[in-house]
Amino acid sequence: MVLLKLGKILVYINRCSEAVGHLSQAENILRASHGSSHPLYTQQLLPLFAQAREEMQEEAGGRKMKSICSGPVR
Repeated sequence: MVLLKLGKILVYINRCSEAVGHLSQAENILRASHGSSHPLYTQQLLPLFAQAREEMQEEAGGRKMKSICSGPVR
């Protein structure tokens, strides 16, 4: 839960590359502990994870679109 919350905060403050790392860890833990059909996994984590990755890719893809997240890409 802490990793999910930390990832959410990092997305909110435009540090998506850091968020993706924490959300990836949260995904592994939540999938193992709650299962991949649990609402916390499907409704909270997956959409946030997708948003963070999308924002990171937009930022890395030439900076044509102003991205919400402008953190460095790893």
